[in-house]
Amino acid sequence: MKSRNKKALKEKRGIVTCYNCLAIIAIKTRKKSKKLKCIKCLSKNTVNMNFTTENTEMVSNNKISFSAENEMNKSTKDYQENERKISIKEQLIPLGSLITIKDHKWEVLGYLEVAEMFDGKEDVWCEYLLENKSLGYRWLTEFDGHWNFISPCEKKNIEFKPNTKKYSSKNIPVYLERQYQLFHLGKGVIKFKNGNFFWPVKIGDTFEFEDYIAPPYVLTCEKNAGEENWLQGEYLHKNEVKKILTSEKIPYRFGVYLNQVNKYIDIRKNLIKPWILFLIVLISFQLWIIYSSKNELIFEESFVHVPSSNEKSQISKKFELTDSNKNLELKLIAYVNDNFFDMSGKIVNEENGEIYNFFKSIYYSSEDGSGSQIETVSFSSIPNGKYQFILEGVTDAKVDTPCKVIVLRDVTIWSNFILSIIFLSIIPIFFLILEKRYEKKRWENSNFSP
Repeated sequence: MKSRNKKALKEKRGIVTCYNCLAIIAIKTRKKSKKLKCIKCLSKNTVNMNFTTENTEMVSNNKISFSAENEMNKSTKDYQENERKISIKEQLIPLGSLITIKDHKWEVLGYLEVAEMFDGKEDVWCEYLLENKSLGYRWLTEFDGHWNFISPCEKKNIEFKPNTKKYSSKNIPVYLERQYQLFHLGKGVIKFKNGNFFWPVKIGDTFEFEDYIAPPYVLTCEKNAGEENWLQGEYLHKNEVKKILTSEKIPYRFGVYLNQVNKYIDIRKNLIKPWILFLIVLISFQLWIIYSSKNELIFEESFVHVPSSNEKSQISKKFELTDSNKNLELKLIAYVNDNFFDMSGKIVNEENGEIYNFFKSIYYSSEDGSGSQIETVSFSSIPNGKYQFILEGVTDAKVDTPCKVIVLRDVTIWSNFILSIIFLSIIPIFFLILEKRYEKKRWENSNFSP
């Protein structure tokens, strides 16, 4: 009997749960019962040999001493500060959550925070390990509000081609008939982990990686201890992210991410077809104008301007316009050399007195061939009637200057055609500029520039 009692009184170890706050209490005892105080809520628990609590003396929050309460608050504060030192970012998706990506359900098994030193600062991104019983493991990554869905791929399915770009001598991969560009070389270090993983993970583990992009895809090669793993990531649109997170948890997106889709490319491509269509219509219309224009000579008169007649008016012969409201083109000619000639005038309708004014400054130099002795003035529409010129000329020449005025009716005008092309091209060019600016922002975050 004594031997049995001694055997029963050997040290026994175990854990119990506090009746007051349900905190775990580790114990060891040689007695039939033992009183233990819960370090969390300070309640007194009586523990028997079967490791159950009884006759518990609970302590309410208002009965805890001021010093004990301060000690508890300090302990909690210290724990939170240590936690912040370990976890740099906020884990937005709890472990065990079921999320839907690409029409499949995935369970969140683990969470990692990985950092890289880039441009003198530490960039940190999050990685969530996902599992689907049928499809296996995948990863969900987040950096600066940008999300990617990562899948493993086998190196044997990747073809490598010589890189024709000057910025790198590395071969570039082709995967699923999609060619990728080298974007980034870096070294990552694991800063924080939480949950379960199918490979050994330790805080402080490092690995090298290479990122190749073909937006919205990224192909990544991770190298660690001689092992090489290839992964393909697909950029998730904000609507897909909304299915994973509630709107309150969606982080703001900063900058342009390496495989983020350039929305301006699609806009510009969608504008190309209507732009080409309108251009064909415009060219066809201009060809019709060229074919149908008469380019009829209506009037021609020559005169000589003498220096003493500067700013004196000269009246031309009368001429008549027919063929309805067709356009009118004036060719003003002054045979000057290293001199200027300012020609201004009026076309006066003799029947109703309506006046059409014009002015041109003519300059020509035979030494360098600059300028021209001929200037053109166009009027889009002048009605039929009898007309007459009133001309005035001013020149710095010291000798007589021969001049000529030629009037053509219903001529081919190119200015409207050129202005129409410029107008049609404004919107495509605008989005082309936005596209180039977008790509410039993307490649600012790269080790390389194409």
